[in-house]
Amino acid sequence: LVVAHALLAAAPTARPASMKLDVRNLRLMSKDDFRVLAGIEMGMRNHEYVPFGLVAALSGLSHGRLYKVMVQLGRFKLIAREQKHYDGYRLTYGGYDFLALRAMVKRGTISGIGRRIGVGKESDIYLATNADGEELALKLHRLGRISFRRIKEKRDYLRHRKHGSWLYLSRLAALKEYAFMQALHRHGFVVPQPVDSSRHCVLMKKVDGFPMHVVKHIADPGPVFDRAANILTRLARCGLVHCDFNEFNLMVSDAGIVTLIDFPQMVSVDHPNAASLFERDAKGLRLWFARKYDHDCELPSLAEVLAEGEREMALDAEVEASGFTAKMRGEYEELVTEQVGDGDAAEGGDADADDDADDDDDDDDDNAAADGKEDANSSTPKHLRRRASSASRSRPVPVRGRPTVPMSAFAVLATTFTMTFLGEWGDRSQIATIAMGAAKDPLGVCVGGLIGHALCTGLAVLGGKLLATRISERAVLIVGGVLFLAFAVHSLWAGPDA
Repeated sequence: LVVAHALLAAAPTARPASMKLDVRNLRLMSKDDFRVLAGIEMGMRNHEYVPFGLVAALSGLSHGRLYKVMVQLGRFKLIAREQKHYDGYRLTYGGYDFLALRAMVKRGTISGIGRRIGVGKESDIYLATNADGEELALKLHRLGRISFRRIKEKRDYLRHRKHGSWLYLSRLAALKEYAFMQALHRHGFVVPQPVDSSRHCVLMKKVDGFPMHVVKHIADPGPVFDRAANILTRLARCGLVHCDFNEFNLMVSDAGIVTLIDFPQMVSVDHPNAASLFERDAKGLRLWFARKYDHDCELPSLAEVLAEGEREMALDAEVEASGFTAKMRGEYEELVTEQVGDGDAAEGGDADADDDADDDDDDDDDNAAADGKEDANSSTPKHLRRRASSASRSRPVPVRGRPTVPMSAFAVLATTFTMTFLGEWGDRSQIATIAMGAAKDPLGVCVGGLIGHALCTGLAVLGGKLLATRISERAVLIVGGVLFLAFAVHSLWAGPDA
C-alpha cells in the first residue's frame, strides 16, 4: 500500500499537459483502465477534481486495484492529480481522446490513426482509416489553449450556464459542429461528409483539396470566387452566417471545387450581430482574392441577400443556431404548420406522405418519452434533438458491462439484517443482554437494546459515509482489526473476574 501511494504521488499534477494525440499506449489499456477513465468523466459533471473515493464508487473497483490503475493512467498522462485541498483527479485531453477513440472503434467507424495534418486555435486534425482502408479526417476539439482562452466570451456553447470545464466545452463544440455538418451536407452544401461523433471528436470523410491559404496561384480565380460567394450567400438564404468565412476555412481542389469547413461558430441571421458578421466574412473573402489572385468583385450585404427572395429553408431553426430564440422557434413552427395545412388542402393530401409523417411523429414521441425533456412540437430532427439533449445534461457514456442501477432498498435491508443478526450472536454484548434479560425486567432490556442499537447503527452509517471521503476502506478494516486484537489482549490480561 505504501509503494502504491508513492507511485501514485508521481502522477502528473494539474500542470498544462501536451495536447498531442499519442495512441501508442491505447493497445495496452485494459477494461479496468477505461472504467476508471469513465468514472472520472462521470465525476467531473459536478467536480473539478474527482475525489478518490468517488472514483472507486463510480468505477466499481476495489481500492487496491484502483491504486494500480491510477499509477498506470498517471504514467500515460491520461489523468492529472490535485492535492491542495483533497486528493482529486481529472481527465486530461489524452484520457478524453482515448475514451472517444474507444467508442468509435467499438462502433466500427475507425480502425487506425495516422499523422497530424492540421492544427488550429481550437482543434487538431488527424488522418484516420476505417476497416475498408478509406482515408478519413478526425477532428479533435482542443478548447482552452493559450492562443484562444477567451472562448467562453466569443462562443455561446454554455448558453445560460456560467461555468464549464474545457473538456465539456470541447464536447459541446464537437456536438454543434457535427449537427451543422449533417444539416448542411443533407441539403446539398459542399462540406465534408460526416461519419461519426464521440465526445469532443468529429469523424468525417477526407476532402480532396488544399486549404486556400496555401494555394499560391489559381489559373482562373473567377469561377472559384463565384463558388465561394455562392456558398456564403446561400448560407444566408438558409438562415445562417458562418462568422469565420476566410481562406483558412475554405479548401480548393485541382478542379476548382470549393469546400467549406469549420462550423461551430455559425449563428442565425436573426442574431443581433448577424449583419456585421456577414459583412466581415464578405469583406475578408473579397480582400483575399483581390490581394492574392488579383480578382476583385463586390458582394451584397446581408439585407440585400435576404431581400432578393424568400428563404430556401430555416437551417438555423433545425440546428438551433445562436440567435434563434425559443420564441422564434414557436413562430417558425406555426408558419410551417400553416404551410403544410395549406398544401394538403390545395393538393388533396398524399396518403403515403401522411403515413410517413405519422410514423416520424411516432418515432419523435418515443424519443421524447425516452429523453424526458423533449418538446413535443419541436421542429428539430430527432437525431439532432437526441444529441442536443444529451449535451445539455452532459451525461457521460456509461461503462459497458457495469450495472448503472444501484442496489435496491430490499437488497440493502436483507444484507444489513443478515450481517447484524449473525454478527451479534458472536459478540460479548449479546451474551450480556441474555444475562440481563434473565435477571432484570425483559421489557426494559428489550427497549434499551433497540434504542442502543439504533443509535449505534445511525452513528456508524453517518460516520462511515463521512470517513469514506477521507479514509480508504482498507484503512478502516485495518483499524478495526487492530482494535479487535487490542480488546482481546485486554480481556486476557484482565481475566474473567473483570
